Amino acid sequence: MKKLAITVLFVSFSFLVSCQEKQAKTTEEPTMKGKQKSPCAAKEFEKTSQSYPLGEVIRLEKSIPQQVNANAPFDYRIEVTNLTDNQLESVVVSDQIPEQIEFESSTPELQKTEGSIVWNLGTIEPKGTRTIVARAIAKSTGSLDTCANVSYDCPTCAEISVVQPKLSITRSAPSQILSCDRIPLHYIVQNTGDGYACDISVDEKLPQGLMTAQGDETISFGLDSLAPGESKEFDMMVDAMGPGKFSGKATVSARDIAAVDSDTIETVVNKPVLSLESRGPEKQYVGRPVTYEIIVKNTGDGIAANSVVVADIPEGVTFGNATEGGEYTHMSPGKVTWNIGELAPNSSKTLKLEVIPEQAGDFASTVTANARCAETVSHTGKTTITGIPAILLEVTDTPDPIVLGQDVMYIIKVTNQGSADNSNIKINCMLEEGMEFVTSSGPTEAQVEGNNINFQPLGTLSPKETVQWSVTVKAANEGDKRFKTSLTETQLDRPVEETEATTFYK
Repeated sequence: MKKLAITVLFVSFSFLVSCQEKQAKTTEEPTMKGKQKSPCAAKEFEKTSQSYPLGEVIRLEKSIPQQVNANAPFDYRIEVTNLTDNQLESVVVSDQIPEQIEFESSTPELQKTEGSIVWNLGTIEPKGTRTIVARAIAKSTGSLDTCANVSYDCPTCAEISVVQPKLSITRSAPSQILSCDRIPLHYIVQNTGDGYACDISVDEKLPQGLMTAQGDETISFGLDSLAPGESKEFDMMVDAMGPGKFSGKATVSARDIAAVDSDTIETVVNKPVLSLESRGPEKQYVGRPVTYEIIVKNTGDGIAANSVVVADIPEGVTFGNATEGGEYTHMSPGKVTWNIGELAPNSSKTLKLEVIPEQAGDFASTVTANARCAETVSHTGKTTITGIPAILLEVTDTPDPIVLGQDVMYIIKVTNQGSADNSNIKINCMLEEGMEFVTSSGPTEAQVEGNNINFQPLGTLSPKETVQWSVTVKAANEGDKRFKTSLTETQLDRPVEETEATTFYK
């Protein structure tokens, strides 16, 4: 067998294409004097540029045997090197092959077209090299030329940072509060995204019945910016016009961000309401104990804290005792104070007070009750105090016995031993035979009609007060004589009588 030889020239070449080593990047920034740039200012533009035609970009180096045998396989290599600091894309190597050469294999895989073969290498990283290894067979002898070429894309690229700010808002308020307390509202705004949130606004339309100290029914806060992961807290005090349930939510919005609502929070405003009742006897006698039952109730829906009940004790009345730790203070008037503490809604407390009236009249005791957040209430209990009528009539004579023809004086003493005034006191004296009226004296004048001596009525005799009258008579004849005195007054059902015996002798 004759060995055929084909001469293939060694082809080693570098196909150099120029591209700038690095794309030039410039940034346009506004000039700001004396002021730090805000993260929410207009975004700056980043420019990426390169000039065309490009400088040295890629080297194509092809290595094949100088000589091969006909109909015998041979290998050849093509190295493609990225000479730049930029990524090259869509790299395609093509090789024009004579008809006498057939390919058995290739790494990477090749594609055959009319008159050439093609390798699609895709992307070559900066300074990277891709190698093509092919195995072919020359079918005839002679000098064969193969010519390789390369094409690529050297794109001009710019990077855009895409961020997404995200806001959340939390609104907190007490679940229950008393009507006299201000309601604290607390807001927390947080940026949970990865970009700055700008031109932030927090707003809440207060429910009907709530308002700020300035009388506003809306709350608004503003914030220039909030960095990723940053939060901001706001506080506001509002007032309730009365008890009730108040539900509210807040809204946060920002530039290029949809508004977000907080959860709806309900606050119940409670109010304690006190009522007071004082029970006692309508009538009582002087010196007898009077007991009052005092009932204080909380008819509201809020706790009546620091509850205090005070009962006045007027002049003329002596303090006896008080239940539930009531403390007596002697003033003018005196008073008894109960520190009850907390009184829960729909609960009551019963207190008792005992006093002793020292004089007749209408006794009035005013009781007041107050507690935190509750209006003060009062109640006045009245008892009519009456005295007990008790009168002492005493009649004495001087001298006794008495000689005929001489005078004897009868002293009539009246004492009010009771606790009530005696009124319209009338004194009547009766003389027996042998007694002759001489004269009389006393707080009222006497009228003499035969043996009857009637004194004009005495209007009033106060308790413990004493008055006296006197009647002088002459002993006209001897014997055991009687001087009879009778007393009547308004409070007595029948007369009080006293008889004084006197002996007349010669």
